[in-house]
Amino acid sequence: MGMAKHINLAEKFQKKVLLVGTAGDVFRRGVGVAYNRDYGTAATREESRDNRVEALATANHCDFAGVLDETVTLPSTGQAEVIINLPGSICDVAIGSDTVINATVLHALAASGAPGVFRDDVGFYAKGAALALQTVTSGKLVESLDGSAVVATNTVTKTGLFAGAAAGDFLVILASSTAAGAAGATPGIYEIDSVTSDDVGVLVDAPGDGDLACYVVSGNPVALCKLLDGEPSSGCIEWVSPLDNAATQSMVGGFTHVLGGVVLGSGDATSTLANGTRMGEKKGFIEHGALGTQDYLITVTLGLQLNGSTDLNTIEMDADADVSVLEWVGTQWRLVENVGPTLA
Repeated sequence: MGMAKHINLAEKFQKKVLLVGTAGDVFRRGVGVAYNRDYGTAATREESRDNRVEALATANHCDFAGVLDETVTLPSTGQAEVIINLPGSICDVAIGSDTVINATVLHALAASGAPGVFRDDVGFYAKGAALALQTVTSGKLVESLDGSAVVATNTVTKTGLFAGAAAGDFLVILASSTAAGAAGATPGIYEIDSVTSDDVGVLVDAPGDGDLACYVVSGNPVALCKLLDGEPSSGCIEWVSPLDNAATQSMVGGFTHVLGGVVLGSGDATSTLANGTRMGEKKGFIEHGALGTQDYLITVTLGLQLNGSTDLNTIEMDADADVSVLEWVGTQWRLVENVGPTLA
């Protein structure tokens, strides 16, 4: 191959795998998927576990496999042979954020409204993340992440959220709670039926009522990126919706984004951080918007505070931009950064 042709080809590391889901499921080009490493009977020697992939989820995000090279609709069998681009590849990545060349780091959503789509929300530099190698200004139109966008039936209200949007575009709900901290709208991708003004949009389907973390996107944008390799503690992210006086569990590993902007009246939203499974595994939390008088209360089963000698039992998050980052050191979690949350 001549140098002129070779130099214009992106370096891809590819693999043919079996994608399994539900008949009719559409997986778009550039969406991240995970290996199904618990396929079959645990005691059975099953070599296909690293050749089977499925939609990204909070249970499998540490087994990030790569991104789809082409869009595929699963047939009636619910499975199809597909080509994925492995970590280390330079390829198109499905995005829900704008990008700046060689600056924006994107992270794959694990079952948070648009599983496998990459966003520039805070996350770790690890498998499941990607470095943008292209500036794209159509990754999203507008976003609102602090609970100030509100949906009632199928009408969404937020100042400026629908600026530039039109019928046929999409609202992606990442997380939702009601103003009183009850379960809100169902996260997912919703087609916009009409745009009343820059502040009001009407959806084709009704997701339920609630305050939202969401963004508006036109079409299915992609950006050329380098898929990051490295530790499997996961560059993936999730969004969670705190519930008043109820459990709101986070995934182990990766970064959890907590929807604020709601009032937890009678009690804390609670989460128990399970012990890690891999040395050096990382876990992060960040809050968007305030939670009022109550907290997102994380119980750490085994942990150490920043000084490395005092036990870490709880992390209380309640304010916008509260951040805590932990690392599994083999026998317990060690707090490595804490800005805002109260520790005990």
